[in-house]
Amino acid sequence: MAPRSILHLRFFGPDSEVPDEKSGALAELCRRTTPAWVVKPHGAYLDLTGTERLYGRGLDGLEHISRLAAEIGGVRATGAGPTRLAARLASLTAARVGGGLFSVAPGMASVFLQSFPVDFLPASPSVTRRLHHLGVRTLGDLQAVPPVLLKAIFGENGGRLAREAWGRSTESTRMETGNRGKDSHPLELVVGVGLSRPVSSFPVGSALRRGLAVRALARCSGGPASRGIWRLTGFWPEGRRGSSTVRGSVHPGWKSWLGLVELLWKRLPHRRKGLVGLELRAQPPGMAYSTQGNLFPDDEADCRLAEVMRRTRLASGPRLGTACEDLLSCRGAVWYGPGADEPK
Repeated sequence: MAPRSILHLRFFGPDSEVPDEKSGALAELCRRTTPAWVVKPHGAYLDLTGTERLYGRGLDGLEHISRLAAEIGGVRATGAGPTRLAARLASLTAARVGGGLFSVAPGMASVFLQSFPVDFLPASPSVTRRLHHLGVRTLGDLQAVPPVLLKAIFGENGGRLAREAWGRSTESTRMETGNRGKDSHPLELVVGVGLSRPVSSFPVGSALRRGLAVRALARCSGGPASRGIWRLTGFWPEGRRGSSTVRGSVHPGWKSWLGLVELLWKRLPHRRKGLVGLELRAQPPGMAYSTQGNLFPDDEADCRLAEVMRRTRLASGPRLGTACEDLLSCRGAVWYGPGADEPK
């Protein structure tokens, strides 16, 4: 499994916060770069693990994104490391020497963190005060404390403190933006289909699922992980609806899309008369989740298919190009998506 790579973007001086007028542009940059990101008052974190094929390996990819961030205006220091804490302290180090990029080499996080005070830990003031009372002043001191002792003093939080000190935290494998209010990130339509005749047979249902998966690939080539939550809604002749929700897979290819649609399909309630419509909706990218090393796997066939679908969409709209197209057209299939009205 590839080592994790977190990039922290810092504005202006070491202690400056993200200016309000820049937060929108910063969030848009993060959204275009990776599904896993979050903007905090002191800067932005981007989980770049597994994105080497897009931006380049090692410092090449980090420098590329750092240059894009600098164009926003004000991002003068960036830091990279295997954890959020290491990345933030790396950007702080870069800011203290006048800006630029500072990257913590894989396997060197524990050495890099040793000299920093425990006050930098993502912990409450009461925890850091207690560490000071115990004579633990730096992260190097914390590394010397047996994890068993930390757990005895701080409970389950003790293990997290030890992992942070050693640069082994897994905090940023799940990142989100914005608040988590009920209506702050509504589900958005990705692809829908209306049918003039109900679908009840297995061959037609299979063709429908495959068509839905291919068109979802055309619209969201970054993969199911480019959204966090997916919902499939079925429409029946009597007007009732059935929907189901699932967190998307982390692979971007055709098999993953079909697997996601199949999973949601199985969770739909059954109706005797069959479906006359189907819609696939997703949570906006700001609530996406990712897993280390799996954002963009090296599957050439999937990448070629995604590229073909992107070109087809730009040229004359998405086409299935398979036998299922004719099968669905016999049911009067009308496809629609973002910006298109739902068939009546």
